[in-house]
Amino acid sequence: MNKFKVYALTVVLSGFTFANSNRAAASIAPPIETQVNEVTRWFTGNFDNSTQVANNPRVPLIDLSTCSVELAGGNQAANTQNLYLQQQSNVFERNSFYSFSQGNDIVNLGVRSVINPEFLSGICNRPKSERIVNFSLEPEKPPAYTK
Repeated sequence: MNKFKVYALTVVLSGFTFANSNRAAASIAPPIETQVNEVTRWFTGNFDNSTQVANNPRVPLIDLSTCSVELAGGNQAANTQNLYLQQQSNVFERNSFYSFSQGNDIVNLGVRSVINPEFLSGICNRPKSERIVNFSLEPEKPPAYTK
């Protein structure tokens, strides 16, 4: 092989090597803490299906509000972000409590129903400092039965 072919082959192979190493660096996932923050940000906000309703008036309009909340009493696990979700239409109302936290190389998700949603109605319209949810993460035990 002459020197020109050797140099050309070296340049071409170097290009493939650098391209592959750049792809590998781009596919490394961000730290779990960053992922928890991103997922929480994606879930937060106000949404509706008005476009779908405009195309099909038989579909009920659904409004969805999701906001960051704090738990009262310090019963929150470390590095956990909590969201309250209120979904309303003229047909139904749903309320849920979401918790996102760091796991071992994953984002943990916890979803709980809200037993008394009337106490939290409109919480997403309040200032962030007033978005405090006061309930235990553990279900209450029924009182002991005595005769």
